[in-house]
Amino acid sequence: MDRVVTGTEMPTLERVGPTRVRDEHGRELVFFGGCDYLCLSQHPSVIEAMRAGAARWGASAGASRTTTGNHPEHASLEREVAAFLGVEAALLLPDGYTANMAACQALRFLGVDIARAHPRAHPSLTDAARSAGLGSARWESGGTAGLAQGVLTDGVFTGDGSIAPVRALVDSLGASDRLIVDDCHGFAVLGAGGRGTCNEAGVRDARVIITTTLAKGLGAAGGVVAGAWEVVEAARRTSAFVCTTPIGPALAGAARAALRVLGAEPERVARLRTNSALLRAAIRAASVDIADATTPVGVIPYEGDRPDEAYDAMRCAGVLAPVIRYPGGPSPWYFRLAAMSEHTERDFEHLTRALRACPVLKWGVTHRSSWLMPQIVAFRLREALSLDGDVAFFLDADRAAVGADLPALHIDECAGDEQGDGGDAEEGGVHVGQ
Repeated sequence: MDRVVTGTEMPTLERVGPTRVRDEHGRELVFFGGCDYLCLSQHPSVIEAMRAGAARWGASAGASRTTTGNHPEHASLEREVAAFLGVEAALLLPDGYTANMAACQALRFLGVDIARAHPRAHPSLTDAARSAGLGSARWESGGTAGLAQGVLTDGVFTGDGSIAPVRALVDSLGASDRLIVDDCHGFAVLGAGGRGTCNEAGVRDARVIITTTLAKGLGAAGGVVAGAWEVVEAARRTSAFVCTTPIGPALAGAARAALRVLGAEPERVARLRTNSALLRAAIRAASVDIADATTPVGVIPYEGDRPDEAYDAMRCAGVLAPVIRYPGGPSPWYFRLAAMSEHTERDFEHLTRALRACPVLKWGVTHRSSWLMPQIVAFRLREALSLDGDVAFFLDADRAAVGADLPALHIDECAGDEQGDGGDAEEGGVHVGQ
């Protein structure tokens, strides 16, 4: 328990299945983090498409698409994404961040000089607007009279999974205005068959520009700008497109395979929605208020100043529940939990038990306290022995005060079992004896 999770030190994790990860200590944990909502990165068809593509074309495109790096897989992916979203065209970028850069740079070619970003918009949108040289208008102003404006928003806000009022924003646009919807957490999640936030809201408007990563809901790699032909043609002229190397053709092939799986297995999206409700139920069972939503993200504020202890407490319960410091959350540090389509009811039962028992969720942590490890061990003993009530015990230092004839509790490293399902008391590093 000597590792501290900070904004600059990230945990080392190995994915070992759709809903399991292995941490740096070799412990297998139930995974409630990340953004691979449909687990498509783990789908055999997606993996095989990438393997076959790499064997045929190598690992990299090798150059910008405007020189010698353009490959048929890139154009095929663009056509298929555009058809999936129901828009005229799409343009492939290296990732979601550069997709926002290209979209904001394209606004300049479309006669837009002012950007108005939602206060909770992802930093990549505000970074993109600033680097494109767009002027800034206050969100509350409602726009700038006589000037075309670009309205910037997430489709689903990263920090808590709430959905932007896309329909209302479209209704507020002027004839020359544009709305950029960064749909990184709505694409392949919301809408009919996972077609995104705009589809969910019933919005189909030529003034709307959709950007998204292909690395989250789709489980692949790359980013796209999608919308009307004139938008995509403007984006082709931007430095974000011209001066970057695209994803390799093998990754483009993997993204195409993921789209095919998404079309062939619509039940994945249905399962994700069911599991999103189960995630919220688990959080509420821990006496944490959370708003109703159809998205797979749930957050729990952390009010203490030792997020490493919050993270480790959940790991000791066999759950990987990220405690992150990321823009848009309800507090400087918070648990950001994510449901996935392949989670089972047993996984959510496990999460519920872990959250209800986690001491740092109940009281917070202000220092590396002597009571934290006993509280974690009590949870582990309850799980291991299938006890419903509290577990009473004393540390060695307290035995003299309460009676030397009581058994001593010796605590080694808190560790989960191989399946991340709680472990038994002996293998978990807890030993009771005289």
